[in-house]
Amino acid sequence: MRLYAGKREEAGAHFAEALERANALDDPRTLVWAAEAASTVMHPGAGLRYATRAVDLARSQGRLNLLQLALRRQANELVWNSQFDLAYAAAREGYGLSLEAGDSAGGHLTNLAFVEAVWGREEEARDHAAAALALGQRHDSLLVSSMAEWALGFLDLTSGRPREAAERLLALTAAERTNVHPLVARYALPDAVEAASRGGHPVGALERLVLLRSAVMQAPNEARLALLARGEALLGERSPDAAFAEALSPALPSFERGRTELLYGEWLRRERRRLEARGHLRTALELFRSLGAVTWEDRAATELRATGETVRKRDPSTLDQLTPQELHIAGLAAEGMTNPEIAGRLYLSPRTIDYHLRKVFTKLGITSRTELSRHVLPQPDRA
Repeated sequence: MRLYAGKREEAGAHFAEALERANALDDPRTLVWAAEAASTVMHPGAGLRYATRAVDLARSQGRLNLLQLALRRQANELVWNSQFDLAYAAAREGYGLSLEAGDSAGGHLTNLAFVEAVWGREEEARDHAAAALALGQRHDSLLVSSMAEWALGFLDLTSGRPREAAERLLALTAAERTNVHPLVARYALPDAVEAASRGGHPVGALERLVLLRSAVMQAPNEARLALLARGEALLGERSPDAAFAEALSPALPSFERGRTELLYGEWLRRERRRLEARGHLRTALELFRSLGAVTWEDRAATELRATGETVRKRDPSTLDQLTPQELHIAGLAAEGMTNPEIAGRLYLSPRTIDYHLRKVFTKLGITSRTELSRHVLPQPDRA
């Protein structure tokens, strides 16, 4: 409350003390709360280390009820950090645990839906988001139902339906709406601004930009200011060149940086500055390609071709059939890691690793790890 009342220094001191105390505890539930606090006071994704530790402790302590709660938080943080393969793995495992425990799976379903939307798996994303919305409404969970509405709006935006996205996201973020989770509405504002600007709602876009500016100025940091600058550039509230330059912040994760590069490149091309546009569009293309964001990659490729540049097609090799998560696991297995070792690295169960490796073997037409090691696989990220 102090944070959003403008008392930033006082709020920061309280948060810092709470997070320091959480570091000394071995209680998964407390660490989940610490992750939520870190993401609220700093930016979404800042709570990843607390959520990951909560997952590790809950798993080692055999506390499955808390494990599915920690996995939900971990997946939230991973989605924001553009670690989509790991987010999907966490959400899948958490979803399975929630079903076994008879708990609501809504939070896990929304995490699955966001990643599937990024990856261009539209039918699965819509099914999971719709199921989450139904669960949220059935259990009177504003958090789940609001996240599900955001996921559906983001899916429309991703799939090239800005008008439909605008209608849903403008409704979600309306200042007068009371039956929505306030934090979700805040987090969805950048998407609402973009959807409204592209979907023929200039007044709604400006209104959401005002709300976004107010929210950011209550608790400013580099990532939030970058998203605000992107919105200002989109709506021409100040010089697009200056605003986009500020929006291209290293504080943003890869996916959001890619979106900013794409929007800047599109604007430059419309301004007939094709040579300048190419660099930004090329960067966006490569970022999206590295993340498996197929629909966004295609949009960047279309814009890049419109500048007169030839675009290398996506490699149709057998390896391209693997999802980013399968590719990551396959790379670790090809290095000689055992299933339990991979499970420990990725905070999954050995059974889940076995499941994914069997899918890898089937897709590649192989039957052993020896054959797997002969494939040229990307080096797994050890960060």
